[in-house]
Amino acid sequence: MRLLAAFLLFFCAHALADTGQAFMPGSNGAVGNTASIAVTASAQSLTCDITATPGRSVQYRLEVNGTQAVTIAIGSTANAPPTAVVGNFLEMLGNTVETFSLPPNAVLSVIASNTGSTLRCTAGYGL
Repeated sequence: MRLLAAFLLFFCAHALADTGQAFMPGSNGAVGNTASIAVTASAQSLTCDITATPGRSVQYRLEVNGTQAVTIAIGSTANAPPTAVVGNFLEMLGNTVETFSLPPNAVLSVIASNTGSTLRCTAGYGL
């Protein structure tokens, strides 16, 4: 039974993934760089540029380096994000890494309760 449950979890994770491959920065026709910003107690914007393959979703690897949690509001160059407010929207703890599927050319509004963290955003494809 445990083997079946492990197989189903593995299968579902790969079935839902865009490529079923490990995260690859700027791959499969995407051209993107890593953008970063020192997060402060004032809301700021960070644009994660990528030229994506039409019709494909894009994954973004978000990395918080530092001790402060970072609050992130998500938008795009076509639809600006709302202004981030500490405690609202998506919050990432300090010293963590997450990968998200977001629209191409994501624009992030970021804020922290204090200085001490840098947010890095790398666009690509995969889990």
